[in-house]
Amino acid sequence: MPSFSYRTVVEKLRKLGFSFFRNAKGSHEFWKNETTGKIVLLAKHTKNFPTGTMKKITKDLGFADLKDFEKF
Repeated sequence: MPSFSYRTVVEKLRKLGFSFFRNAKGSHEFWKNETTGKIVLLAKHTKNFPTGTMKKITKDLGFADLKDFEKF
């Protein structure tokens, strides 16, 4: 399985048209796409995201699976 850091995920979110929306509880952030109205919750980690967390993020973004997100 591929591993994704916070920085990598943020770069991909920005390519998809997302921007930082607001802070959430603890070390979490909301990212919003103004065009689609989608909002994604993202934890600000210093380590790579666990596979289950990445699957949830990619599902929220509308990707079929993690490999599609990786190729983007």
